[in-house]
Amino acid sequence: MSSHWKSLPGVPSDVPTHDPTCPLCKAPVTSWYKHNPFANSYLTGEIIRLHESVHAPIDEIFARSKVALSPARAASKGPRPAIVFGKARPIRPSKGRPIPTTDVLLLTTYKEIHSSKLLPVILKDYFAIPVSPHCEAGTCEFHIHIHPEWQKANTWLLLYPVDSSGAVDGGWQYMNRVGMSQTDLSFKVADKYLSILGSTWHERMDTYVRKCKDLAGYEENCRSVYDIFRDENSWEQRLHDMLPHRIDNIPSYIEPLNESESKGEQPVSPAETSTSHIDSMMSIGRKILTLEPVSKAVNVLFFGTIPAMQDTPAPGGQHDVD
Repeated sequence: MSSHWKSLPGVPSDVPTHDPTCPLCKAPVTSWYKHNPFANSYLTGEIIRLHESVHAPIDEIFARSKVALSPARAASKGPRPAIVFGKARPIRPSKGRPIPTTDVLLLTTYKEIHSSKLLPVILKDYFAIPVSPHCEAGTCEFHIHIHPEWQKANTWLLLYPVDSSGAVDGGWQYMNRVGMSQTDLSFKVADKYLSILGSTWHERMDTYVRKCKDLAGYEENCRSVYDIFRDENSWEQRLHDMLPHRIDNIPSYIEPLNESESKGEQPVSPAETSTSHIDSMMSIGRKILTLEPVSKAVNVLFFGTIPAMQDTPAPGGQHDVD
């Protein structure tokens, strides 16, 4: 998906916005984060270069469903930026033992899809969080700042942790103003804000689980729409068919083309759908970290401190994530 979407009728601008109630949007702090070159582990909150599929988080959710739907298709394995989430990850094997899997939160641009209105409902309504600088930072319920400020505009954080066995190519490196990677500079999310992020994940997971239980066929529809999203050409054609007059409904549960209805199938009734797999989703995070309660009044997630934006990366390089 290319950035040409921003020029189509009805699609919001991709220019980053700011939340006037967010201290880090109003007054960025200039500071850098340096990973300890002698460290034995990547710390919780550090951002690493991980070989993992961008679809892994959503596949993990759907894999727990007993509904028979089309199999997941292969996707790029990165490397892509990922936040170490849970416990530190050893950098090297210890005493002949293999490096353990890593609990992570993935970051992605989804091929330059900058507006949540262009994402499938499971991302738009639940698991895609804007990372500042972002065009929705000033209007969304939650957004995050990374320390230092992330260098690729309109990036999404996937708010569902995955236990990844993918290879790690070091920390995600900061790029200077001429587009050169700085091997001594990286990125990190502060520990206390990881807890806020984890609490928000539980809240959104609870909301998704309740919706799946209360609305017959909801989970199946989320999956069928996401399966179309996996194929870039199919999703692009779907959006073209809807633009511009249906932009506010892209891609909701009711408005997009319902594949099961078009085939004459009947929605699954609550009595026919087991919810045990949905309940089991909630046990995952409690094995990852213990979260402190966070007030629902928190309307901004701001992580760490951020520098001034003078070092904008050049096009290309390692920040072209999908």
